[in-house]
Amino acid sequence: MRPQRKLRCLAAVGRILFACCVASCGLGLSLSELRAQPLIFHRGAVNAGSFISPGAPGGAIARGSIFTIFGREIGPATPVQVSQFPLGTSFEGVSIEIVQGGTSVGAIPIFVFAGQINAIMPSDAPLGRVSVRVTYQGVESNPVTATVADHSLGIFTATGGGIGPGIVQNFVSQLEQPINSAQQTAKSGQVVTLWATGLGPISGADGAAPPIGTLPFDVEIFVGGVAVTKILYSGRAPMISGVDQLVFEIPAGTPEGCFVPLRIRVNREFVSNTVTIAVREDGSPCEDEFNPLTSTLLAGGVTGVLDLFRVDVQNDVDVLSPTSLIVDRAGAYFRREAGGPFPFNPALAIPPAGSCTAYAVRGDVLAGAQPPFVPPAGLDAGTLSWTGPEGERTLERGSGNTPDRYATATIGGPEGLGADADEPLFLTPGAYTAAGEGGADVGVIAAEAQVSGGLSWTNRNQLDELARDQPLRFEWTGGSEERTFVSGISVDRPNNASGVFLCVAPAGTTAMDVPSDVLANLPTSSAVIGESRSVLLVGSAPSLVTFMAQGLDMGAVLAGSIETKTVRWSR
Repeated sequence: MRPQRKLRCLAAVGRILFACCVASCGLGLSLSELRAQPLIFHRGAVNAGSFISPGAPGGAIARGSIFTIFGREIGPATPVQVSQFPLGTSFEGVSIEIVQGGTSVGAIPIFVFAGQINAIMPSDAPLGRVSVRVTYQGVESNPVTATVADHSLGIFTATGGGIGPGIVQNFVSQLEQPINSAQQTAKSGQVVTLWATGLGPISGADGAAPPIGTLPFDVEIFVGGVAVTKILYSGRAPMISGVDQLVFEIPAGTPEGCFVPLRIRVNREFVSNTVTIAVREDGSPCEDEFNPLTSTLLAGGVTGVLDLFRVDVQNDVDVLSPTSLIVDRAGAYFRREAGGPFPFNPALAIPPAGSCTAYAVRGDVLAGAQPPFVPPAGLDAGTLSWTGPEGERTLERGSGNTPDRYATATIGGPEGLGADADEPLFLTPGAYTAAGEGGADVGVIAAEAQVSGGLSWTNRNQLDELARDQPLRFEWTGGSEERTFVSGISVDRPNNASGVFLCVAPAGTTAMDVPSDVLANLPTSSAVIGESRSVLLVGSAPSLVTFMAQGLDMGAVLAGSIETKTVRWSR
């Protein structure tokens, strides 16, 4: 199959442009602001595919790639997109200057709007830290900083935010190449075409029709943790400057699922954002027996989750005062999922067993920041209570600044972590019953859970100083034979960035190696205590019981144990 094959490109390109531009919706301005000075938002120049925060690993802008500038009054009030070659360094009164010391080059605007610009970073732009400035109708904006690299691949997504279902076409025939989705799944051996930006620079002019041919870079593709062995093409998309196509076969042994993680590494070092692809061996719509909440996520509806976890906390690295404690925690949330052709909610889109997903998040995850596309948990189910061998605990609906949410609460353990005073531990092994009085949105709840002995993270004390370019091994005993997971969070407060990974262990295993490509975009730890924080987790949830209630399409109870440990990422 020729990589230059004619596709049904118009639909795919339209989706890609929508993915690039969707984040600017609602940024229109009033007439009184039309003559305001152009303003680029802080950290407002990002990779147009991944949207990873500048300063974070993976947050560079590649030579020859499309990048996005967010701001105010940086372009015309009505969006305009280029339509023909050659492309120039000025479009609709918008120009963009890339400066490093005495070197200055002009980026190529391809989409301009008052709140957002998409542009091509020149293939000869200076490498390293640069200043980006927009001029609109002769008026200069403020400068913002960005980092330019030879490679920084961003995979376009259907969500338009750098996470979730990737823009991947399943090759069925020359005339039938649908976008991969929960309804249009891929299977092992099938050829797919992935759309991205940031593969690397070209030798020709970025403003001309791009050269066709595989670019001379080392490309590795991982689908569900399985390395792709047949890459048929990795280069510029025909007639689309700054956009890359990667054509490859889904490898044998790829796990099935609705949210199979996919990521790409270039030149053994630069790792893309992680997106998802739907895989099923018979090509039928995907299913997820492991996670019953997937059905509501795909179809749309109200989901409810009740959780009970004993948490063994060990803060002994990169802290001023080491601490070790055990607490029991309970939480609940009730959310309305939108459904649609490309549904995604990071809280429910769990990877298949044996694989790992990863997210780059703006903000401090440990302080409450969440990945995008998590719907608000604003539905009312009234007061909830848990009854078990040690008595009863209640969970009220929100308080303070979050009256519409059920915050996870400490229901046993020492003062702190949400508890106003020391309370006896609550989650001893045995049977537990949840009861809810019902509220404005969700009716009376009755659910059950079984709490058993927790797992033991056997190599926890051996993990202190870690390297992102090496696999990370977790070992444990006990816990669930079916639902054990390992996870990590790394926070870089000066750059307002977090990295998160989540892996589901294969059933019946007691160890798991997290590959270096999963760890690559975690922020490294600062030499200054307090500027960064990194935590690893091993958890087990043997009890996953579904329940129903009026106003609820699917509910589930998660009950288990988690062990945590602080670490440092040295590189």
